[in-house]
Amino acid sequence: MSKHRTPRRADLSQHFLRSRSLAASLIAQAPVKRNDLVVEIGPGRGILTRELARRCREVVAVEFDGALSEALRARFLSDNRVTIVRSDFLCFRLPDVPYKVLGNIPFNRTAAIVRRLVRGRFSTAGRLARDPA
Repeated sequence: MSKHRTPRRADLSQHFLRSRSLAASLIAQAPVKRNDLVVEIGPGRGILTRELARRCREVVAVEFDGALSEALRARFLSDNRVTIVRSDFLCFRLPDVPYKVLGNIPFNRTAAIVRRLVRGRFSTAGRLARDPA
């Protein structure tokens, strides 16, 4: 990513993780295995994406913000485990195979996103985790 960071857009309820150590810790605690397909909601600047790519087979990162998705494409261009999709997650076609979902989701879309996932084809309506205070 360039030295000029894409600014946070409050209208999209964006909140970016900045700590690499926190991102690594969150992903280390996530139930992600080497052969998993992971759909990441709202990858932002890609700090969780980077950690996920180290631990799973494939990451499909779904980003609504056009500027962020272009920056992510450039950042992960040489990583064949990461696919960046510019889309509203609520309109994104979920995989036809089992997958896991992780992300730093926008606060103003949380209910709609959780509702979609719980009703999804491969939903286990498993546990939802809060990030640490």
